[in-house]
Amino acid sequence: MPGNTWFVSDTHFNHGNVIRYCRRPFNSVEEMNETLVERWNASVRNGDIVYHLGDFAFGSPDRIASLLARLKGRLFICLGSHDRNLVRACKQARNVEGLKESYLVSLNLGGKRKQKLFLSHHCHLVWPYSRYGSWHLFGHFHGGYDELVSTLGKMLDVGVDSHDFFPWSLQEVLSVMENRPPNLDQRTSSRCMSVRPLNTRGFHHVAQSGMT
Repeated sequence: MPGNTWFVSDTHFNHGNVIRYCRRPFNSVEEMNETLVERWNASVRNGDIVYHLGDFAFGSPDRIASLLARLKGRLFICLGSHDRNLVRACKQARNVEGLKESYLVSLNLGGKRKQKLFLSHHCHLVWPYSRYGSWHLFGHFHGGYDELVSTLGKMLDVGVDSHDFFPWSLQEVLSVMENRPPNLDQRTSSRCMSVRPLNTRGFHHVAQSGMT
């Protein structure tokens, strides 16, 4: 029987400063790491698929590999902004089945209903098949732009900071997307969109701040 599918991003294992940057409710890196592992494994079963959308962990390859070994599921990981040692760590991990910049997947939502999803670390306003209703899951923002993103289309930040440090199930993602508007490039009949320009200064600031 096929397992469930989960999505998560920006765990930042071993990263002490993220506790202060994102106001995480932990007193130490050790407490944060243990909570993240506990909540991951409380949700995910060994046969489940987990898409991690980047910024997995800080630390040496050996230290990262030891964390990977503790996590349930079959992992497919997007490279994030701070994953310099992840490539070497994944070579030691038996549960990592993919490591790429992004994924385009088609998942079964029940019955004959299929849904395309574009998965990446960074947020996009237009992405593969967005004009045809595909969904976009990403990280990087640590939930900081959830209100804005909710107005832009079938998009969702699946970082742990806005989900009580648990992974997102596919059913939870579906529940959110049912209330999101059409994608920006679905709102016009022309390929040359005519929509009011967005103020993207906040996006640029987050990307350049070095804090995510």
